[in-house]
Amino acid sequence: MRRSRKESEPDIIAEEDKILREKALRRKYKTIAEYRAKYHVSASCAQDIIDDILNDDNKAQSQ
Repeated sequence: MRRSRKESEPDIIAEEDKILREKALRRKYKTIAEYRAKYHVSASCAQDIIDDILNDDNKAQSQ
């Protein structure tokens, strides 16, 4: 379904993908801020931890 839409509506698909990426980044940054507040760690530490969690999740989904 997405492949046929991608061929017939490339601009719409690109815009939808852009919106999804922006939402995902906002959720990620919000999660980093919440993690910092909860565990009292630096921003870089919280970001590394959240990135590791997300990367581990992506690896598990791809297998």
